[in-house]
Amino acid sequence: MALSKFVHISIMAVSKFVHLNHGRIKICSYLNHGHIKVCSYLNHGRIKVCSYLNHGRIEICSYLNHGHIKVCSYLNHGRIKVCSYLNHGHIKVCSYLNHGRIKVCSYLNHGRIEICSYLNHGHIKVCSYLNHGHIKVCSYLNHGRIKVCSYLNHGRIDVCSYLNHGHIKVCSYLNHGRIEICSYLNHGRIKVCSYLNHGHIKVCSYLNHGRIKLCSYLNHGRIKVCSYLNHGRIKVCSYLNHGRIDVCSYLNHGHIKVCSYLNHGRIEICSYLNHGRIKLCSYLNHGRIKVCSYLNHGRIDVCSYLNHGHIKVCSYLNHGRIDVCSYLNHGRIKVCSYLNHGHIKVCSYLNHGRIKVCSYLNHGHIDVCSYLNHGRIDVCSYLNHGRIKLYSYLNHGHIKVCSYLNHGRIKVCSYLNHGRIEICSYLNHGRIEVCNN
Repeated sequence: MALSKFVHISIMAVSKFVHLNHGRIKICSYLNHGHIKVCSYLNHGRIKVCSYLNHGRIEICSYLNHGHIKVCSYLNHGRIKVCSYLNHGHIKVCSYLNHGRIKVCSYLNHGRIEICSYLNHGHIKVCSYLNHGHIKVCSYLNHGRIKVCSYLNHGRIDVCSYLNHGHIKVCSYLNHGRIEICSYLNHGRIKVCSYLNHGHIKVCSYLNHGRIKLCSYLNHGRIKVCSYLNHGRIKVCSYLNHGRIDVCSYLNHGHIKVCSYLNHGRIEICSYLNHGRIKLCSYLNHGRIKVCSYLNHGRIDVCSYLNHGHIKVCSYLNHGRIDVCSYLNHGRIKVCSYLNHGHIKVCSYLNHGRIKVCSYLNHGHIDVCSYLNHGRIDVCSYLNHGRIKLYSYLNHGHIKVCSYLNHGRIKVCSYLNHGRIEICSYLNHGRIEVCNN
């Protein structure tokens, strides 16, 4: 008997339907006690549809479309057992459930994991995944707290955001000595945000009660985008168009708060007013700030800027006082000169554990001069109406030199070497008053 294009075989409770069309199987549906046992069929090497049931469970679902799997959804008592499938070495979607928990989610896209989100009673247990040695995203929760977030990107951590009762406990991470992003919250406020990328700051955006307090950032001397709103007011507006900012106009009760913008690394014009005060004026020219002049009741509030990790000039005034002047050049402070009614309040700075220069004045008096060089003080010279007030320094428990003057007299000279005074010579109008050694 000639083979027909349609064959129907019925054995017991098993029904099989096999259809042939030019070497393709069009339909293959069959039943065994309400279970589908096997469903394999071909259309130019592609499987079109594969749906089958075993006691409400799907046992196996494997099928191919040019090496791509189109859909893979199946159930075992409300749990998904296994979901592995391939699209040119990429996994497109992997979502599955076990009593509201996701057990395992591992999948690959050219050595990268695209998405990994899963839940265990509102807790995320483990989230580890790789993108060429980079971890892209790691966000997870335990009773509103994030327990651990450690991950690596060629020695760089890309994102680290986590919460503990609205506070972030720890945020430390490294990118070849650069910190990429540091954003975190404490009662709606950000406590600390300090980070560096080759002397550039990448992104610093954060919120305090619906207001953004500070947004300063740099990308190769360009500002990328920072636009945001506070009660219908724009606090900061900095943006870029081929290295130029075309328009920067915005209003806060008729006042402009901040206006910073860039044209080929130069700022062309920066003029703005707030009750006759300029609040902030920061701008860049090839990593240098050319001019920074601004007024707040005769006070300059903040003037901080960078030139290849060096601060060139930092001069500013607050009622004739400079409040803070701190800056760094390869771990050395180059210049620190500032005035408070003729007094310098604090001058502390470091060069390889040594202080190079410490000179400052208080009505012709120097109040304090303390500094260290490998446990030794190298030079300490200072004057008070021609008198030296205090001179103490140490070299391995020895005082090396102590010479000072009061109207041609030395008042006190005491120093020690293993409990002995080595040399004590001093003069009062050509007389030695006391010499104990």
